[in-house]
Amino acid sequence: MTHRAIGIVRAATGVFAALLAVVSLLPAGRGPGGWDSHIHPALQNSLHVPSYAILLVGLAMSVAPGRRSAGGALLLAAVLSAAYGGVLEAFQAFVPGRTAAVDDALLNVAGIALAMPVAWWLTRRLLARQAAELEQAKRPT
Repeated sequence: MTHRAIGIVRAATGVFAALLAVVSLLPAGRGPGGWDSHIHPALQNSLHVPSYAILLVGLAMSVAPGRRSAGGALLLAAVLSAAYGGVLEAFQAFVPGRTAAVDDALLNVAGIALAMPVAWWLTRRLLARQAAELEQAKRPT
């Protein structure tokens, strides 16, 4: 993956994380067009899983370059994803119409756990490609 591609992944992950924060911290029923009042609560809750799966994959790909092991990158990304979700969940206790719910935090962790095999595979591929590029750069031409 080129430096430019890594930069794009990092930027997209940052934008996605910011979007998660905005959606999570808007007062209930008062968002743009009252968007959340049109979504059944069960669907709102189920959206935690894919959202945090996407966040994990983006963070794993963002922190992997330059690391020695895919496991280390994946562990860091998982901790960051879970901590981010926990902080957003805690902040919801102070937002009108929102509540901080342990169930939501557990759904975040479920999304992280489900995405780990994909993030592991992508991170290993990225690090293997970087190692091959470094090896080729060391060879005399």
